[in-house]
Amino acid sequence: MTGILTAGFYILTALATIVYYRRRVFSNAWDALLAGILPFAAAEFLAWIVVRSLQAAPASQRWSVAGIIAVGVVLMLSARCALRSPFFQIPRDSASREP
Repeated sequence: MTGILTAGFYILTALATIVYYRRRVFSNAWDALLAGILPFAAAEFLAWIVVRSLQAAPASQRWSVAGIIAVGVVLMLSARCALRSPFFQIPRDSASREP
């Protein structure tokens, strides 16, 4: 189960990379490859592995993964909406700094 959760973490990291560098993804072909295509392909591959692993897993393990995800989403939303964490107020700086 630890491997499934780690793969899920890497999926979210890859998707967060694409979102953070979204302005640079379309600036040139090299940035599109490094900040868009490769992270998306990695996330897609890992998602395929997670789905296949969960299909073969017993029901108790699937429910454990679903519970961990649900608790994580609740905590994230409470930090964002209820607690108004300053982390979510940090301006995104993904545009290139070329003169």
